[in-house]
Amino acid sequence: MRYDQIKSMRSFYPVVPMCRTLEVSESSFHAWAIRPPSARKPENARLEIEVLAAHQRTRETYGAERLHSDMVDHSVHITPYPLRLLRSNTIKIAGGLTRSTL
Repeated sequence: MRYDQIKSMRSFYPVVPMCRTLEVSESSFHAWAIRPPSARKPENARLEIEVLAAHQRTRETYGAERLHSDMVDHSVHITPYPLRLLRSNTIKIAGGLTRSTL
């Protein structure tokens, strides 16, 4: 997260003061910048597209468990845990009923 901030602002500010301000070493920032993306990153991007498609296919009404079941039915292998992570990042998965007292 900090490295992304430094990378996005490096055209406006020098890297060294930003690293000091964000309390990271300059060498670790440069190592991060040249490191190839993890093997999981493209897989997560693909799964995000699959989840969005399943979410739209289910009329955006299913919760994580039912959405997981729908994806398994369409031969997409994913556990319910990443669906919960995507809830906060990408989509709003339907939750339980909310009750109010009047």
